[in-house]
Amino acid sequence: MIRLVPLAGLAPVAQLSQNTLRGDGFVNDLVQILAVVPASLLRAVIILALSIFFGTILALLAQHRIPVVTQVIHVYVSFFRGVPVLVQLMFWYYFLPQLVGAALRTAGLPGTGADDLSADAILIFTYVLCFSAYLTETATAALNSVPAEQRQLAASLGYSPWQATLRVVLPQAALYALPNICNMFVMLVKVLSLGFTIAVVDIFAEAKIIAGFYGDYIVVYTADALVFWGLCIVLTIASNHVIRATGSRRGVADFELA
Repeated sequence: MIRLVPLAGLAPVAQLSQNTLRGDGFVNDLVQILAVVPASLLRAVIILALSIFFGTILALLAQHRIPVVTQVIHVYVSFFRGVPVLVQLMFWYYFLPQLVGAALRTAGLPGTGADDLSADAILIFTYVLCFSAYLTETATAALNSVPAEQRQLAASLGYSPWQATLRVVLPQAALYALPNICNMFVMLVKVLSLGFTIAVVDIFAEAKIIAGFYGDYIVVYTADALVFWGLCIVLTIASNHVIRATGSRRGVADFELA
């Protein structure tokens, strides 16, 4: 006996087939997602560069054990490492425009703040605050890894403390910090996907837009996962090359990212 299936029952199957097998859909999804990779990498580079700068300054200040300043740095590092990035992002998304607006009004300048800040600016501001805390710890550990004899040798050559720090200590500390910095860059590229919560279009947000338009979530997010995976592989290989090249030029044993 042949069982007849109502046509209405085939609608979900037909829809699934249409969404999943739509022509060159997978390839088109990859192309569209890859198109936003340069912008995402640029954001990551800007955030990492600023975070290294501020993290190094905070680490140097913390090493001098200045009363109050050292305690403030410790609280800052503890807070921004302890609070999830998503919470920080949402907080600054709503608070930063109000803060800027209040500053503009106090200075007697035009603007309300709400329309004066782009979502990209808020994203970069938030991530710099967060990753500066992590890089403060990284820089502190790297600075402590430089033998004390190096400072003494620099002093014997007539270097001032700041000259010794800039010319002797920091270059050596950078070698110790480089593997962690490269690893942090790879992690940063991935966690930037939280930017979709404040309408920043990155690798994940682009996939979310495509999936919402076509409805074939499995195909789109598979393409998105492959883009992230491939990007992380490329970045890891590039990072290991930089680490080995830098270490070999200075006669330091090779480090390598997992």
